[in-house]
Amino acid sequence: MAVATAEACGLEAWEIDLARVAPDAVEDLARRWQREAWLRDALLVVDAHDGALDAARAWVRACKAPLIVLGRERVVNHRVLPAVELPPTPREEQRLRWERLFDEAAPEGVDAGWAAVAAARMAGQFDVSVATMQAAWTQARGAPLEAVDPLGPTWDAVRAHVRPRLDGLAEVLIPRARWEDLQLPPAELEMLRTIGTHVRHHAQVYDDWGFGARTSKGKGTAVLFAGPSGTGKTHGAEVLAASLRLDIVRVDLSAVMSKWIGETQKNLGKVFDLAETGGVILLFDEADALFGRRSEVKSASDRHANMDTSYLLQRMETFKGLSILTSNIKDGIDRAFLRRLRFVVNFPFPGPSERERLWRRAFPPGVPVGTLDHAALARLHLAGGAVRNVATNAAFFAAEEGTAVEMRHLKRAVVLEYQKMEQPILESEMSGWK
Repeated sequence: MAVATAEACGLEAWEIDLARVAPDAVEDLARRWQREAWLRDALLVVDAHDGALDAARAWVRACKAPLIVLGRERVVNHRVLPAVELPPTPREEQRLRWERLFDEAAPEGVDAGWAAVAAARMAGQFDVSVATMQAAWTQARGAPLEAVDPLGPTWDAVRAHVRPRLDGLAEVLIPRARWEDLQLPPAELEMLRTIGTHVRHHAQVYDDWGFGARTSKGKGTAVLFAGPSGTGKTHGAEVLAASLRLDIVRVDLSAVMSKWIGETQKNLGKVFDLAETGGVILLFDEADALFGRRSEVKSASDRHANMDTSYLLQRMETFKGLSILTSNIKDGIDRAFLRRLRFVVNFPFPGPSERERLWRRAFPPGVPVGTLDHAALARLHLAGGAVRNVATNAAFFAAEEGTAVEMRHLKRAVVLEYQKMEQPILESEMSGWK
């Protein structure tokens, strides 16, 4: 845009690298540039992004020749500069740019329409600037494009470039869970797959096919995972993220919530803003504290707590990606809140058959395992999280003895787990154990 503006004015466009200009050299260099600008009919482009605002201000103060400043701030040296606010790169322009890039590098053996399909997927998932697009493409070109997954290197490069930095408000998780790791009833599994379908084809249905113009409500995919502790709610979010090839941003509620008026909304807003590039799924884990029933207003604190909840609802509905809440008690969620969610997925406590499958998958392939009685293990009333804890502790006991994992190691680990949960072990659960 700066170059086009210069050309429209009959001027050459030059750019200065502020990082290479020492602070005490700004005034002298500015005078030199003013002479060049008058002789060449030129203007200077000053990039004030990425921490260069102070250097740009010094240059604006010293230079009297025509300048175009690139940045987020309109105020420079306490003066409001004439500004042109540029919108984000439109999705259709992003799609066309991706298609041109993929056309140039399509590997042999892929379908002739592959570039158009790949470009639509990239533009539908990620909302990035041209500079980010080019940087990610340059990085991806270092990896070979394979006919099996030619889009993979570019997708992962963009995902890395847009990965948010959240300053302690949340942590970014790289998911590695798989569908076979989940033990859920068929209806719940199908609902999870449907959620993935909504995320993959969000832009196509709402933008390309026009459904977005027919609704005044938000188009975000807001979901609740409800069920007892340890039943796999966070694991389900990881499975979804892995299948969509996206990261998870797990929000730290203790860092987000604040007793100061307006701070909670500010923190939530920052999390949503940084996630808008499309490379992540937002996960509000164990969200009962923030998303419980909106209380009757009896004090100023109640009123502002309700405002925080309303603000969250609004941001979830307008957030174009997937946001997931998890709760141990579905009945503790406000009914008005539930009505504004797209999906509610129940994670029930696993029955005997599900628990047996959990035990059969509890140990990684590299763990030496002896003869285990999976039917006896399935009698233990333990959810998936507890099963993983027991298996891990048993592996440590076996490693200490220098043997394979046996039932005696699991028995010790089970006793520890029940002690931690402060629950008695029923005789029926341990009957037949050796």
